[in-house]
Amino acid sequence: MSFKVIDGDGPGREESDRKQDQQFSRDEFLWAIRDCAANMLRIIRGAGKPYELMRQMQMALSTSAKF
Repeated sequence: MSFKVIDGDGPGREESDRKQDQQFSRDEFLWAIRDCAANMLRIIRGAGKPYELMRQMQMALSTSAKF
C-alpha cells in the first residue's frame, strides 16, 4: 500500500506557535497559583513560609497577566 501526500488545510505555523505559547502560559499560571495556595494552607496549619507568600502572590499575578 502506498501513501499519497496531499496539501491539507492544517493549522499554520503561527497558529501552532500561538497555541503552544498559550499552553505554556496556562501551565506557568497554574503552577504559580497552586504553589501559593499550598503555602497558604501550610501557613494555616503552622508549617508554611509566610515570608514567601508575597513573592508567590506576585508570581501568580504576573503569570495571570501573561495568560
